[in-house]
Amino acid sequence: MVAEKERVLMDLKDVFEYAFDEIFVTDEQGIVVRVNSTCERHYQLAAEELVGKHVKELQKDGIFYPSATLEVIEKKRP
Repeated sequence: MVAEKERVLMDLKDVFEYAFDEIFVTDEQGIVVRVNSTCERHYQLAAEELVGKHVKELQKDGIFYPSATLEVIEKKRP
């Protein structure tokens, strides 16, 4: 059972990392906690340059504009 869960987790990590689309994950406050390599390539920024920043800051810098994440956080609904 544990081995199966570990395999599924590894599969999900691969999907995240090698997805064709950019994926970035924020916490409930809008702070970026993780991005995939496609996101890094698309925006030509290292993960370290995105992680820890608020989506407002990234929107202001024109990276994520308009930011759907910011809209969801502000309206508190999708």
